[in-house]
Amino acid sequence: MMEEQFICDEKKFIRQEVEKMREFSFNINNEDGLKLFLKEGTAEIFGRELPQYTIQQFQKGDRFSIFTWTGCVLYLEYMSHSDFFQSTDESQYPIYANINQYLHEMRSQAQDQRKIGPKILICGPNQSGKTTVSKTLTNYCCKLGWTPILVDLDPMLNTVMAGGCIGACVCKDSYPTNGIEIKNKIIFFHGYSRIQLGLLKNQIEVLGNTVQKKLQNNLEQFLKKHNLQTAPDAEGAQQKTNKQKYPSQQNIQNSTAQIKLPSGVNINQMLLLPQDKQMFSSGCIINMPPLQSREQKEVIDLIIKHFQVDVIIGLDDQVFNSLKQNQLLTNGYSVIRTTKPSGLKTKEESELVEEARKINQKLFQQYFKGLNNDIDCHNQEVNLNDLLVYRLKINEKNSLANTSMQQQKQIYERVDLSKENVTKSIVGVLNLTRSSVEKLKEEEIFEKISKSTLSLLVHLSDMRTNQPYVRLFLPGLNMENIIKENVCVIGDITWFESSSDKKK
Repeated sequence: MMEEQFICDEKKFIRQEVEKMREFSFNINNEDGLKLFLKEGTAEIFGRELPQYTIQQFQKGDRFSIFTWTGCVLYLEYMSHSDFFQSTDESQYPIYANINQYLHEMRSQAQDQRKIGPKILICGPNQSGKTTVSKTLTNYCCKLGWTPILVDLDPMLNTVMAGGCIGACVCKDSYPTNGIEIKNKIIFFHGYSRIQLGLLKNQIEVLGNTVQKKLQNNLEQFLKKHNLQTAPDAEGAQQKTNKQKYPSQQNIQNSTAQIKLPSGVNINQMLLLPQDKQMFSSGCIINMPPLQSREQKEVIDLIIKHFQVDVIIGLDDQVFNSLKQNQLLTNGYSVIRTTKPSGLKTKEESELVEEARKINQKLFQQYFKGLNNDIDCHNQEVNLNDLLVYRLKINEKNSLANTSMQQQKQIYERVDLSKENVTKSIVGVLNLTRSSVEKLKEEEIFEKISKSTLSLLVHLSDMRTNQPYVRLFLPGLNMENIIKENVCVIGDITWFESSSDKKK
């Protein structure tokens, strides 16, 4: 979604009224995308307020909903009737608002007790609306003044970075619309558009521990700054939180009645809260990776363990019932059942892969050439023999469908790029010096590489014929030493610079 200065002829737009407490869903199929603006009333997209008289530009493949608490008037400009529109009063937004209130109370109590706030896992099958719920709850959370850590474990289409990566960042204002713009984040280079479970397992472990440490450090800094100590009864109270103070998941699920606003008060006025909310009490929101159903339990348990998850939002009956059968509800977890977002049109797997590819190509272009495609790529020619490059050894036994995570054994093997055609590949340069792995055993190398964070991405642009030289695209200047001194990893992620990517 992009915002443009309001300069338009209203005659070219179609007027669309949306009644209060209704949701208007879009699935954009038109090659030229869709433009719209809000003229009257209030509305939100993924829980983020839509400003009046500001043109919003959407691209082909975008799926989103506009919800209004009070009623609104939209103006739409589109060229194709193949676009899918749906208006419904069976919106999930009131449920999300109730869930958010529940989470807000948890965060408020954590703030009062000087404890780390809720760690929330959003889980469900593919195309169940996990990202929609993540966006909405993150935006509602930020609107209330909290600053949660957002964790995205989807390497196919990642919010925090481009495809092929997983990572986390602190959300101060809203859910990020472009991960390339985020400055302070922690990223792991997965390297593949299809999940490699052995690799994912190690990266979840390190990322979870890192997020926990970030929250704990923020708490300790807060206590030191204000000369405070943790409340003496906080630990016992925290264990009783789910059973005593907060509504059960059943109550949240059943509270689908429309939220009634007091006369003369709008939703934004109700969201004004006292200041001094901290990162530690904001907790984190985790978007689960897309996995096949029989692998979900292993990954859910792994995420719970390393992120110390205490709230789970299930978007599917099978997932919800599985959690109950595993007795998570009796082990201090709060499990909330909700349903697939309204108007979410299911797509074929091939469509999703192609859409993700196009989005990632755009993100790589912005990474190397600037958000407005107005920067010449920094490039450097290097000798391939000066690079230490590894690739994950892939075989059919590592297939997501055929092997459980406990049976996974993956290794990184060194790659001689001079003997392969790897032009257009994206390479991850890790925060790992080559001297730290040169004398390690095979299994030790896998542990080291898989648990190392990403320093930067480089693009193998062109290779000299019959010579071991390659021209690299870099995101900045003076990075040659980093590339030569650190370990590099290559997978199946590529960027093909199109004519539209070239500087105009």
